[in-house]
Amino acid sequence: MHRTMRLLVDTFNVLHVTGVLPPGLAGPDTRGLAALIATSRWSGAHVALVCDGTPPQGAIPRLPGGIRAIYSGAKEADEILERLIEDSTAPGRLVVVSSDRRVRRA
Repeated sequence: MHRTMRLLVDTFNVLHVTGVLPPGLAGPDTRGLAALIATSRWSGAHVALVCDGTPPQGAIPRLPGGIRAIYSGAKEADEILERLIEDSTAPGRLVVVSSDRRVRRA
């Protein structure tokens, strides 16, 4: 995968919505999702897992494969995703994983 391609993941949508991950892969946490992505065709791409709320134990975890976790704090993850899309200098090179209509419109 080309390093300039950027993958933005609405983490809640992937981890907590039934039927997104195949049954054999269902149930990971943020670190587990990062590990799956790091061994996929997205290995080497710029990947951001956008998470609702604050990180567990108050510290952003180090994730495998250089994948970055972004926590929304008091905002919704959708707001963070919208901002990342708006701020991108190459929005056509983004792949955004979300089932939220609001994010898809952005």
